[in-house]
Amino acid sequence: MEKVDENFIKVGSRVVRFMDGQTEIMASGQWALHQSSVSPCGQWQNYKLYRDVERAPKNVFFLTRQIGEAKIHRTHDVMVLEEYYPGMMDWVHSSLNGVVKTAPEFSVKNGWTRKTHQPVDQSINFAVAQGIKNLINLAWEEGKPLSLYVQTRKQGRYAPQILSQELGFKEKDVEFTIDEMIRRGEIEHVTIKGQGRYIAGLALKDHNPPPPHVSSRSAKTNLEEAEILKILDLLKQAWDSGLPMSAYAQTRRQGRYAPANISHELKITESTVINTITMLMRKGFIEYEVANKSTKLKGLRVVKEFSNG
Repeated sequence: MEKVDENFIKVGSRVVRFMDGQTEIMASGQWALHQSSVSPCGQWQNYKLYRDVERAPKNVFFLTRQIGEAKIHRTHDVMVLEEYYPGMMDWVHSSLNGVVKTAPEFSVKNGWTRKTHQPVDQSINFAVAQGIKNLINLAWEEGKPLSLYVQTRKQGRYAPQILSQELGFKEKDVEFTIDEMIRRGEIEHVTIKGQGRYIAGLALKDHNPPPPHVSSRSAKTNLEEAEILKILDLLKQAWDSGLPMSAYAQTRRQGRYAPANISHELKITESTVINTITMLMRKGFIEYEVANKSTKLKGLRVVKEFSNG
């Protein structure tokens, strides 16, 4: 586990709150048992059992027992442990009694209800891998990273749903492909700090921090095709000059901030430029690439001819 700040720790791919006075009782392998807090009535002692594994279906289990009693109260989390992680409750009881034992080991997805899926269309790994990367990177750049956790569906961040709609493949096929890309090290689970909370999601292996000014996944542009072509031409010129433009606000002082430069050149608003760049990235016309390998300078590069289809 990794401490994020005074109030939060990173457990697996999630960032969770760390209570004042919380202390570790026992740790073994991927598991750690902490004594947390006493209930307001003073009758119950609370505990947290952490599973520090990326992409585990559950990283924190909340346990409690009445003060003076030896038995853990049978909560929902205890039932999950008994069903999917046999032997863990024995380890918990031993730890509470000061007995040092090795915790059982489990596969990463132990406790995950979904089954391993093989895509019907075996060509999906090769046909849409780049499209998946582009859309994952775009969502990351916008500060709303896509996720493989089903509970993010209501937030509009569930990767299989979003990518299947964009690319025309089944959700299960997209999910399988993302799993493969994670195993190959092409994309990874990361955590960013949003508006007062932490957000976990998918990003390319070599990702930039998400820019704060891009906030909508449904950005639209009302520009004519001729104006979009002018924007692409300005991006090409900047790339060829060795000083590519960028959508990151911190590049303004370097004279590379695309919204400012293009809005000044074409007499349109910066928000219109941002929306247009978002649309062009989503459709794969432009990408972030390294322009100078020695300085690792990155910027926007036009990678294919524009077609308004």
